[in-house]
Order: sequence, then C-alpha cells, then structure tokens
Amino acid sequence: MDTIEEQFNNLIKHIKDMDITSSIERMEKATDACQEILSWSDFLKSLFPDCCASELLDGAKSAMLESVAYIGLGLNRAAIGAMRTQIDLLLGFTFFYNHPHEWDSVNKTGSGFQLRSDIDKYHKETRKNFASNISVIENSEGSSLLNIYRILSAHIHGQSPLTVPKAGKFVELISSESFLDSLIELQFKVSRCISNYLTAIFLSEGINPPLNIGTRVKEQLTPQQRKTIFFK
Repeated sequence: MDTIEEQFNNLIKHIKDMDITSSIERMEKATDACQEILSWSDFLKSLFPDCCASELLDGAKSAMLESVAYIGLGLNRAAIGAMRTQIDLLLGFTFFYNHPHEWDSVNKTGSGFQLRSDIDKYHKETRKNFASNISVIENSEGSSLLNIYRILSAHIHGQSPLTVPKAGKFVELISSESFLDSLIELQFKVSRCISNYLTAIFLSEGINPPLNIGTRVKEQLTPQQRKTIFFK
C-alpha cells in the first residue's frame, strides 16, 4: 500500500491535472443552481435584521460555497454533505428565529438543535395553511424536500451498497465528470425544494417570497391554486 505521503502527492497531482476550464464551468453551473438559496438568505436577513439565529443564514450561504468548491475539486461526498447542511441550517432558522430562548440554550449547551422531522411537524401543527401550501407547491414541482433529504442522507450514512463509501486511496475520492455533473442537478433540486418549503412557510404567515421566486412558483400553479395560496 502506498504511504500517506505518496497518496497525498498523487491526489494533488490528479487535481492539478484536472481540466481547469471544465472545473470552472461546473462551479459556475453549481453556483447558478444555488441562486434561490442565496435569494432566500439575503431576503430573510433583510426581513428579520434583528432576529436571533441569523448565523444559520450565513452558515447556509457558506455551505453553498462548500458545495460549489467540492464539486469543482471532484469531491462528491463532501459536496453532498454540504447540500444537506444547507437544508438543515435554513430549516433550523425557520424555527429558531422566533424562539430566542431555545436558540440561547443551543448556544450555551450545544444541544437542542431541531431535526428536520421535528421542524416539519412544528410548522404543520402551528402554521395555518402551511400543510396545504407545501402539498400544492411540491406537487406542482414534482419533487419534495423530504425525498431530496432522503437521497442526501442515504449517501451521508452509506445506507446501501450504492451509497456506501468505496474509495481505497485518496485519489479515488475524486469522482468522474459525469457523476459531478449529476451533483449540479442535485444541488439545483436541493435549492428548489428548500425554496418551495420556505415559500410555503412564509406565505402561511402572509409574507410573500422574494419576487423572482414568487413569480416562478406562480407560473407552476393553476390559476385557482395561485388564488388559494397567494391571496388568502
């Protein structure tokens, strides 16, 4: 077996030998795939400038940068982990921004962060119209946040022979170009599904989403659905 130094040098050589133009193009496409996450992060910071847990919005943007960089470097499992972090942080914000005591406890003890399933249950039990809003929007999208989250989690936890880690050397951590291209599509779906979820949450509070996102969601809905969701 190669020594750590030999493996590391081979990994660096492989990265240096990558087609820089292709890597940059993938990173640009991955950045474009994240646009709705960026829109929501900036929108929520301006909407709630003095709220607690704003660190989660900054963290989501940072996780977006991680995903883009990892895709450019060919590190697929790291990119997938960053994508799920985007979801966890943005969902976390939707709970903690108006729960300062709970957020203070997280800061002091490091425990008490809400799981995706707990946050989903909270919103469906406490926000009028959220459950119906998210159902209509996700049906029009043809994809749900839960399904995307399960895909990400399957890779992170290695839940099947298809998703278990297989690298035996450092250089084998780098994925094929075709697989990296599929990660760009996955990042796009992550961004769209979390955006749809945030849209449903804040519409239930009478808050319209960022203009570009509201326009996109409306175009996916029937006239009756638009009237039901956007004009309560």
